[in-house]
Amino acid sequence: MAKTTKRIVSLVIVAMLLAAMVPFTAFAETPSLTLSMSKDGFTYTVYQVATLDTTTGGYTLKTTDARIVDAMKTKDQSGADFLADLDAASNPGSVAGTVTKDSSFTTSTMGIYYAKATAWPDGVQRKSNTVVVPQYNKDEKTWKFSDASIDLSTNGKAVSGDIGVDKGFDTVDDKAPKFKGQGQKVTYTLEATVVGSIDQKAKKYVIYDTMSKGLTYNNDAKVYYLDDAGNAGNDVTNQFIVDPLKPNAKLTGKYEGGTYITVTAKPETLNGTNSTEFYAAKKVRVVYTATVNNEAVVGKPGNPNTDGLEYTNAADQFDDVKGPTVIVYTYNIEVEKVDASNGNAPLAGATFGLYSDSNATTEIASGTSVISGNKAIVTFKNGNDANAIRLAPGKYYVKEKEALEGYNLNTKIYEVTVTGSETAAGVQGLQSAIPNTISKLPQTGGAGTMMFTILGGSLILVAGVLFVVFMKKRSSK
Repeated sequence: MAKTTKRIVSLVIVAMLLAAMVPFTAFAETPSLTLSMSKDGFTYTVYQVATLDTTTGGYTLKTTDARIVDAMKTKDQSGADFLADLDAASNPGSVAGTVTKDSSFTTSTMGIYYAKATAWPDGVQRKSNTVVVPQYNKDEKTWKFSDASIDLSTNGKAVSGDIGVDKGFDTVDDKAPKFKGQGQKVTYTLEATVVGSIDQKAKKYVIYDTMSKGLTYNNDAKVYYLDDAGNAGNDVTNQFIVDPLKPNAKLTGKYEGGTYITVTAKPETLNGTNSTEFYAAKKVRVVYTATVNNEAVVGKPGNPNTDGLEYTNAADQFDDVKGPTVIVYTYNIEVEKVDASNGNAPLAGATFGLYSDSNATTEIASGTSVISGNKAIVTFKNGNDANAIRLAPGKYYVKEKEALEGYNLNTKIYEVTVTGSETAAGVQGLQSAIPNTISKLPQTGGAGTMMFTILGGSLILVAGVLFVVFMKKRSSK
């Protein structure tokens, strides 16, 4: 009986101990973190940035990288800024594992973990890294990871490094230089990668274009979305704000005095009613035209034009992606005027026309010879333009319109061929100077002084003959 009683007591005690342990075990359950990947072709390397002492709340860093050391000392730093510091660090921590579609990473050690994309499939436009920081629950008085299980394929989408911007003339592949004259139009095409996704929306998206002062923007930009195959959809210009800013900080050097065009996605395009359409696209295409003006640089280095993309992603990371540069070349014509009666000395004051046809009937510019150094140069201008007319490659014709007083008019039509290339001279003209000869006869209507001279001489001659006849008659008497 005594043995039976002791056995019962023992069982009761064991049961009580087990019952007492149940809530304790549940409360003290060790929290864990699992990182997984649901898409093929991705590999993430997981770094342990620091371990956490859950008793003191102190961190022990697993890296000596100065950027991370400073970041850990920064009070109230945002998660986006901390992630940016980790992305830029050369040593973010100790490697704790890898994540692929076939293998996940799980840990029960409290601390800060950083998952960095180290491999991805070709053609991926958007990928991002992830940082996980444990949080303290005041009610439960425990440390936990805010998300115990994270799929890295959906955690953040937009980062730099895989965003591109391109530029050409009629198409983005049309990058060969163009050779244009004053008043002629040039078409520009810009394309930039869409940043963000429907679940990780971009905060800023601006395609910009930097245009040199020799090109005048025609305020005709159109915007289109491109699908994965590169096909353009309908005109979506109304989803963007197109603004030709002047001046701008980027307009320096060869772009000084030019125009800075921005194509900015509206708030509703990134985060509102039009966001589904924006994030479904692969690229944004902008097409516009510009006209060569009288301030265009002639010859080298030409008139450049470049584009770029500024954006801020969902994690507040900002980037300015630069695009390629394309160039428009233009030229002008000068001819030399000389005095053929005076050893081909420079002769100022003769007026010429520049024509587009071989008969010299369609005038496109005019000019008067002016002494420049040891030459008399004719610079052709269109109307009241301050600078010489800008010309495309081709054949042009020069003819004297009005000779200097006292000189004969040179009526010959001279052909000038403008050669276009990246290295061709900006100012081109004839191989030899155009001559004028001193006039011996009147240039326009009226008898002129020569006629009076000839008439006067004739009268003297007649008088002489009459005098001789008179004297003979007198002597014969």
